Amino acid sequence: MIKHATKTENKKVIDKESGEILSDENTITKVKYESEPDFIKLYIKDMVRIVGLKGNANRVLMALLPYVNYKNEIALIPTYRKEICNILKIKPNSLSHIIMDLQRADILLNKGLNQWMINPNFFGKSQDNA
Repeated sequence: MIKHATKTENKKVIDKESGEILSDENTITKVKYESEPDFIKLYIKDMVRIVGLKGNANRVLMALLPYVNYKNEIALIPTYRKEICNILKIKPNSLSHIIMDLQRADILLNKGLNQWMINPNFFGKSQDNA
């Protein structure tokens, strides 16, 4: 993502004998720079728990991460479920069972019908704010 900023430079020319300011210029320049894309932070101390997931649970968890918003929530609407099943080549019933396994492992927290939250003690979604 391209971000924009301004850079201000001030140049003063001062007479060394009298201390008089001979010129005072401000230059404002627009600067473009590339920022980091959005990211998910995973805490090292919790990696062992995630690595120890059985079967396709780890793959499903990784496939869910792009759907996480900045409140760590996922709205698992049917379209997203279908996309995940197609990507991972698993059946919808398998996805449902794996999601329940992730809930039992305290990695996903149920917030209501098709509403989940990635446990913020493990993950945090953010963006580069530089």
